[in-house]
Amino acid sequence: MIALPSAAEHVELIDASIDELWELVSNSNNVSRWHPDVVDSQIEYGSGRDVGTVRAIRLRDRTPADRARRGMACYDAAARLRVHAEEGKDE
Repeated sequence: MIALPSAAEHVELIDASIDELWELVSNSNNVSRWHPDVVDSQIEYGSGRDVGTVRAIRLRDRTPADRARRGMACYDAAARLRVHAEEGKDE
């Protein structure tokens, strides 16, 4: 089971179509382009759009990359759904 946050910490309205947004967020290596706390992202395994893709992210607060590693647990382009889980945590 994957625990999802119960409330958003930041909400912003974006003037774009759902297709434009999905193109941006569907590739897990683009996270630094839209997430304010992510400075950089590197794919370590996979393509960025496949279950099993692993990325290491560098956070603004300088959390070491080995502590900010995420694996893609779910990807469904038709539903426009992408879920990551921290490496080593139960999904």
